[in-house]
Amino acid sequence: MLVAGVLVAGAATALALLTDPLGDDSSPRPPASSGAFSGRLLIADRGNDRLLLVDAHKRILWKYPTRGRPAPKGGFYFPDDAFFTHNGNGIISNQEGNDTIVEIAFPSGKVIFQYGHPKTPGASTGYLNQPDDSYRLKDGTITVADAQNCRILFQLPEGRHAPRQR
Repeated sequence: MLVAGVLVAGAATALALLTDPLGDDSSPRPPASSGAFSGRLLIADRGNDRLLLVDAHKRILWKYPTRGRPAPKGGFYFPDDAFFTHNGNGIISNQEGNDTIVEIAFPSGKVIFQYGHPKTPGASTGYLNQPDDSYRLKDGTITVADAQNCRILFQLPEGRHAPRQR
């Protein structure tokens, strides 16, 4: 739906604009470098428990999970945010209602990182309580606002806590 020149994507809450230096919409893979806007949009569709990559013509180019790209152990429930990682070769997403962070390979959907205990909120090591805005930094550290625990976690790629917590 187009409202006052802004794309409104229903239940979608997290959007990431992608660029394509060649303007080639034939591949779902996002480009590694910036360029002209190609109209691709990554959507965390929390109301339907999925991620979508769509083009400017509203065609679904890719979705997760699917039969060929199964959800991680514990499910893929209420993805609130999603961001590309590893120069477009991965996607990190937090599931607020599932108390987990999941990073998947793109476009295969293979789980490459998971943190938290599905549907089990907590505050001790290995647990999250309503994670929000998980990001992978350039050095590989994953940050996340652990909302109900009122803290920000900095995690090493292996899933262990880095010594920083604020």
